[in-house]
Amino acid sequence: MVGGGRWPVVAYLGLAASVLVIALAGIVLPNAMFGRAEPPRAGRFSPPTPDPSLVVLEVVQAGEQGVVLSDPAFSVPGDLPLERLEPAAPSELSAGDDVIVIAVPNEVRNFALTAIVIHRRSPPAAGVPPTSELGFAGHEPAQDRGWAPVLWGTVTGIEGQLVGLATPAGEATLELGAGAPLLTPRRIAPAELVPGDRIAIRLEAGQPVSAIALAGELLHAP
Repeated sequence: MVGGGRWPVVAYLGLAASVLVIALAGIVLPNAMFGRAEPPRAGRFSPPTPDPSLVVLEVVQAGEQGVVLSDPAFSVPGDLPLERLEPAAPSELSAGDDVIVIAVPNEVRNFALTAIVIHRRSPPAAGVPPTSELGFAGHEPAQDRGWAPVLWGTVTGIEGQLVGLATPAGEATLELGAGAPLLTPRRIAPAELVPGDRIAIRLEAGQPVSAIALAGELLHAP
């Protein structure tokens, strides 16, 4: 089990005959999940490949006068469809919601937990992470920092701090402790952005078509 970090969250996810443990800021995947009895050998680490259709920047200034980004070559139109990942309470979870565990993988198949994102949409296709109304999983504003979806599922039931999930690997139970890094995307206007926000802008033919933002203070090194 890996400890430390800023997020005091503890979770236990039973996948088939295995258990995925999320503790504090770390995720440990047991050897049984990979069909081997011995510890996996550490291979060369390949960070997640960033989405080439996205550009990730920092908000320098925002308001009714417009948004200024860290790279002046890009802009945020006032009518750009935009979501912002904001803190959510466990009480906001309900059956049918989709949940994504986002983390930074490392070379020994462990993960540094960064966020648990709640999506309220129809279940996605098999093997594909759920997305928001605008098509974002939630890791995009920090994809250049290695954030990536590592587990996802649909909420099947809630009992206290225990959340039942139907995942591609089977049934799971998630236990949310106080301070769990729960986030959910909410629609905002570009003028509501805050200096320091990280924003991932999706481009088509070089033009922004949608974006998702994350408060800078929620982005922390693993």
